[in-house]
Amino acid sequence: MREAATCPDRQRSIVVRVRTHSADARTDETVQTPSPASLYLLIFRDSTVNGYRALSPEERQHLLRRWNEWFESLLDSQVIQGGNPVDPEGRVISGMGGSQVDDKPFSEGKETISGYFVIRAGSLDEATAVGRECPNLEYGMTVEVRPVGECCRLARTVEQERRNVFLRS
Repeated sequence: MREAATCPDRQRSIVVRVRTHSADARTDETVQTPSPASLYLLIFRDSTVNGYRALSPEERQHLLRRWNEWFESLLDSQVIQGGNPVDPEGRVISGMGGSQVDDKPFSEGKETISGYFVIRAGSLDEATAVGRECPNLEYGMTVEVRPVGECCRLARTVEQERRNVFLRS
């Protein structure tokens, strides 16, 4: 009998070897990534995309400068592990075997996801404090803070079922 799958051991960090090439030299660097338990996702939702158009060009430049300063401070303190803006184009796939594919104009949504950061923090409270510093909050942006999971929900369900069977026996 084959044993049910479990969550992989992700308590420890992953070591990644990075090799870079340039015209002058080749370098190898070993980078240790943080364990998932210390990673959080900041999801930026923009409810006032058109509201930025109401700002003067100087106000938009000022806001962009504040955003970039915040981002640079997070980079300098090694809080940010990754992230990107998210374009409004996209598709939603659903149904058995991906039978439904909808082209959604995501920019028409009430709160469009406009980007994300993956950050390192000691706790949900600490990650929330980072999100509260977002300069665009005062212009209607919201920041959702979520811990990066140790394993997927399906694996957690299988693990829980296995524990329940063990406890009943």
